[in-house]
Amino acid sequence: MRANISTACLPYITPEFEQVNKGIIRYVKEEYGYKPTKNLPATKDWKDELDNACRDLDTADLVPIVREDPPANVHQHGFFNTQVGTLAAKQGNVTRFFVNDVAFEHMWYRPVLYDVKEGRGVNNTNVADLTFDKPTGADIIINNRDANPPIDHPYHLHGMEFWIVGEGKGELTEEGYRNLKLNTSNPIRRDTHLIQADSWSVLRIKADNPGVWFLHCHIDWHLAHGFAAVVVVQPEAVKKFDIPKESRQLCKHIPPGLNVNSTSLGRREATSQRLSYDFKKALEQ
Repeated sequence: MRANISTACLPYITPEFEQVNKGIIRYVKEEYGYKPTKNLPATKDWKDELDNACRDLDTADLVPIVREDPPANVHQHGFFNTQVGTLAAKQGNVTRFFVNDVAFEHMWYRPVLYDVKEGRGVNNTNVADLTFDKPTGADIIINNRDANPPIDHPYHLHGMEFWIVGEGKGELTEEGYRNLKLNTSNPIRRDTHLIQADSWSVLRIKADNPGVWFLHCHIDWHLAHGFAAVVVVQPEAVKKFDIPKESRQLCKHIPPGLNVNSTSLGRREATSQRLSYDFKKALEQ
């Protein structure tokens, strides 16, 4: 493996900085009696077509070795429009990130999964969602509206991989999507994709894994400030889930002063004391 770090992404370069990093990964079967050598690979570096901007490689130039085509046609799609903004609070305006005009609020004691299972659906005052009912192909269209200031975001989807079937600058509309020519011939597959500022991407999935799947920015403080949504896959199948009693019991263990709708974990003194005791006991053993 060879990684050539783009210096355009660095605010400054230290004297000990090494731009090229190398590593060797070997896949071997023990029964073959393979003995690794210490010889260095004879492969040569090649130059990616990048300018001095801090940006990802063009996904259209990346072709997976193991071919897997996405569904050629889809009958389900939805938009996630994301942007930074401010929210009025008691202590004044606070910076939040919004998905479809909703800043994610973590309902610690009332998971979205439980709401969907019990037929209540998703409360869109707490989290934005896209729901795909059928176990077929579906497109998630993301518009990164953060143009001024320009902010790139790495979007991560839990529960499944996606194909990047289209990208572009600006904002993609419903009409633009319907007239778009998408790449369905072995496009790159990922579970995390960086979408540049003022840009859009079309992420195609197979909606065949029932659940309530988290989609969020992988920059932690962006997530902490509300940058998340959920993708609900086959809600009718979710209603048939058998949720373990341990999970339900955890969500019922609500500290004094809080309730099922609290967005704070609160303090669990008894639990923390027990954990501290168990840890000390384990060290003594």
